[in-house]
Amino acid sequence: MSSLAQDITVALFAQRVAAAVTMVLAAGALMLACTGLYGALAYLVSSRTREIGIRMALGADRRQVMGLVAASGLRIAGAGILIGLIGALAAVPLTSSLLLGGNVFHVPTFVAAALVLLLVSLVATLIPARRATAVDPVKTLR
Repeated sequence: MSSLAQDITVALFAQRVAAAVTMVLAAGALMLACTGLYGALAYLVSSRTREIGIRMALGADRRQVMGLVAASGLRIAGAGILIGLIGALAAVPLTSSLLLGGNVFHVPTFVAAALVLLLVSLVATLIPARRATAVDPVKTLR
């Protein structure tokens, strides 16, 4: 004879494995998105080095340049988050069959996911933004 706790553990094993695999895949997707955003911004900064140097030579301080680069990154991230939310909302009817009596459209979950992605995007923009502030205007103008 087995105990009730053992029976529950055996019965929920498949769901727990599926949840763990989903979590690992989601973490990988988040890291891939972060790496892609970082790469796009690093390329943007390297291609706009001359413009950033001219802006700094004309009097833009480091905070303004950092804001310019961060705004570019957050614009890209915001568009991606918006497209992702629209796709997730479109997938609600498809995923409702996976939950037993649960509500798939859970607003706090959608908001939390968007905020986590926005926070990760902000962190991914900081490195290229800080690199943009290190541009020497004198070397750029030569």
